[in-house]
Amino acid sequence: MHANCRYHHTVKWYADQLYVSPDALSAKLKKLYGKTANQLISESLIEEAKVCLLNPANSVQDVAEKLCFSDQASFSKFFKRYCGMSPGQFKKQA
Repeated sequence: MHANCRYHHTVKWYADQLYVSPDALSAKLKKLYGKTANQLISESLIEEAKVCLLNPANSVQDVAEKLCFSDQASFSKFFKRYCGMSPGQFKKQA
């Protein structure tokens, strides 16, 4: 998942790679890690976003594109939901 989270944000994609249903994958991960597949994907994506944002050469728009979000607004909304601050605020605090 860590290798593909930049490009694939859906449980369905990972389930397809493992030849299981999204529900079966989520149930198994919940049992093993106490988190759903969606939660684990989001956590990996947030960690990747933070690493990218720490690089001064990357703008928020650059990071949104690198992580395959449809636009900067979608990325910002996602990031703020999980981190409690905008990507720009995170970048300034770093």
